[in-house]
Amino acid sequence: MLATRILCGTAVVLLPAALPAKVRSQSNDSSQVVAEVGNEKLTLPLQKQSGGRSFAERYALYQEQLQAVQALIDHVLLKQLAEKERISVTELLTRHVESNAQVPTDDRRLSNNKLMALMDGVFQWEPPDRGRIVEAFNQRSKEDAHYDYIASLRAGQKIRILLEPPKAEVALGAALVRGPSSASVLLIEFNDYQCPYCRQMEPTLQKLQAQYGDRLKVVVYGRRAP
Repeated sequence: MLATRILCGTAVVLLPAALPAKVRSQSNDSSQVVAEVGNEKLTLPLQKQSGGRSFAERYALYQEQLQAVQALIDHVLLKQLAEKERISVTELLTRHVESNAQVPTDDRRLSNNKLMALMDGVFQWEPPDRGRIVEAFNQRSKEDAHYDYIASLRAGQKIRILLEPPKAEVALGAALVRGPSSASVLLIEFNDYQCPYCRQMEPTLQKLQAQYGDRLKVVVYGRRAP
């Protein structure tokens, strides 16, 4: 997976060297096996990556497809447990999610510090609308309970995502290279040699190289910031 972060003026780029109507097992159609949950193979009809697209476009498509794969995995886990308990997925979520959501019922709970911390930066109404705050808090609580429940289902499963991220060719040119050419991970740093914040990244880079050894190659593009 591509990861890009801007840290105190230093850009670091890491490069690797909607649900279907029903969940299908591996078949002879055009669908691609995108994940495995236990011994079950999950498939989705995915749009193929086009060589004429930019890397940004290909990566945006990959992110959309990955989100669909994650949703499919969640759907399969919920369906499996619902079948085990002999109820529908909707009934399963009502039983295990909505019952665990924290729903405020009085002024005391609405005015406590925990609630105010959750609302901070979200609501800007003047004066505060109690009804909208209660509704939004209830929705937030249900979303948190749903996330925690799905996480608990995933924790007990052997899950493999087989969707491969796009790759990009990187011209190293005269850039400073640290690490062997055979390294499986390429880390690219763009910095300004006169930037004090960029220098603060050096201990982190050294730590990564010590941790990953020959598996990591670091390319440094240094220049004066405009």
